[in-house]
Amino acid sequence: MGYRYDSSLLTASATAFYVNYKNRQAQSVDANGVFQNYNVGNVHTKGLELEAGTKPINGFSVYGSLTYTDAVTASDYVTYVSGKQVVIPTSGKQYVNAPKWLAAVDLNYQQGRFFGNFKTRYTGLRYSTVLNDESIPGYVTNDLSVGYKFANAGYFKNPTLRFNVSNIFNRQYLNSIEGTTVTALGYQTYKGSAPTYMPAAPRFASVTFSADFQ
Repeated sequence: MGYRYDSSLLTASATAFYVNYKNRQAQSVDANGVFQNYNVGNVHTKGLELEAGTKPINGFSVYGSLTYTDAVTASDYVTYVSGKQVVIPTSGKQYVNAPKWLAAVDLNYQQGRFFGNFKTRYTGLRYSTVLNDESIPGYVTNDLSVGYKFANAGYFKNPTLRFNVSNIFNRQYLNSIEGTTVTALGYQTYKGSAPTYMPAAPRFASVTFSADFQ
């Protein structure tokens, strides 16, 4: 459910959402590196998305977005150890790999055949276990892209030369949670296991040339 605003200068929208998951699946990795799913029970997810952007002014435009997500596990995790039931108190915990906060700001430039884009992204803290006993901190990334669009030439339509730099400040952080677990530290007789992560790529620069053919 939401509302959208559009004028000669500004576009904006606000969206509220609610999702009630039954038998939600999470993904883990076993000792052999094989991905497998496991059932974490019911998950209630609600949140708000805000976004706004300006129309181009002297070639410049700005776009920003903010998302808040409250994804709560609504069930305890039930398992068995040596034939005995173990109830792990996961109810009320934030769902795995679901940051509460996401934010982004884009600065764009387009003037004639020249164009540019600077992006800043924020991803908040994410839990990597259903019991919320291990997490990875939030991080900020910055990317840059500038280029030039040439005139059409023969079969080449929209030929474009682009220079890109990702992770401009060469930040070191864990980019993604590859495999979650129920608990990293263990609970009662249930033995914990370590989640798996993927580190972010270092600063990377590239030059690309593209064109459409017709």
